[in-house]
Amino acid sequence: MIPTYRPSEHYLRETLGALLAQAPAADRMQIEVVDDCSPDVDVKAMVASIAGERVAFHRNDRNLGLADCWNACVQRARGEWVHLLHQDDLVFPGFYAELHRLISAHPDAGAALTRHSIIDERSAWIQISALESDRPALLDDWQFKLTTGQRLQCPAIVVRRKVYEEVGRFRSDLPYCLDWEMWARIAVSHRVAYTPAILAGYREHGSSETARLQEDGSTLRDFITTYRILEARLPAERRPAARTCFAANIATHLVYKIQRFYVNGNYAEAQMLLRCSRFLPLPIIFQNEVNRLRRRLYIKQWFGRRPDARGQTS
Repeated sequence: MIPTYRPSEHYLRETLGALLAQAPAADRMQIEVVDDCSPDVDVKAMVASIAGERVAFHRNDRNLGLADCWNACVQRARGEWVHLLHQDDLVFPGFYAELHRLISAHPDAGAALTRHSIIDERSAWIQISALESDRPALLDDWQFKLTTGQRLQCPAIVVRRKVYEEVGRFRSDLPYCLDWEMWARIAVSHRVAYTPAILAGYREHGSSETARLQEDGSTLRDFITTYRILEARLPAERRPAARTCFAANIATHLVYKIQRFYVNGNYAEAQMLLRCSRFLPLPIIFQNEVNRLRRRLYIKQWFGRRPDARGQTS
């Protein structure tokens, strides 16, 4: 199921192309684009030009927003397993075959996932997710690990339809972390199977919904809110350890984002994250790194505004 909203034809063509290259016949896999009432673009015509009749199309009667569009995808899914593949993400060759083998080997699993990469605008790999197991297996202590940070992305996971029905809907009050909260909620009551093969790509680019939310610091606020929800589901004796791990994980995420913004010349975004960092419980080693980045950014911006000999700003 592919939720869309004002999709880029370039990215959607790449997403559907990678999917169709390995998809089984229509009687074995439903493929449907669910458009959230996109303005200014004929998504139905776009999908038809890319995939013909192989990909079904549905347009919501009104704009539902991110969470409820995902919920609509789940409701419209007819198969036993549901895969939410975003309009700009990728599945790599062998994704569905490998997950079929994994599910067959672990029939008690409520969800199954692969390792994934983070890709950029050109589909180049810029990061790889953590290795959770060196062999295909059911993950141990997965609820605790997920509580301490977001360890997977939507294109890498498939979930039994009945599991979604049991645990409930994606939460609309968590605009950035709704997927993280869902995967952790599933882990409370269901086993999750995993393969270390890197078979999905989560795209980061400037026009994505994630990038929009990052502009005003919403992502960090949502991270902290979501963590508090997840921590409350843990046994009391495990919460201090989870809190320590979460602080280190969010610090790593924060420093990585600031460094990326700085290197790419996105100084306003880097400055915004530096302001947000003042409210986070960062370990000392990360406080030192953040302070170093803050000094570098200040110097960069100061020299950038300093007038030259002719009185002009450089």
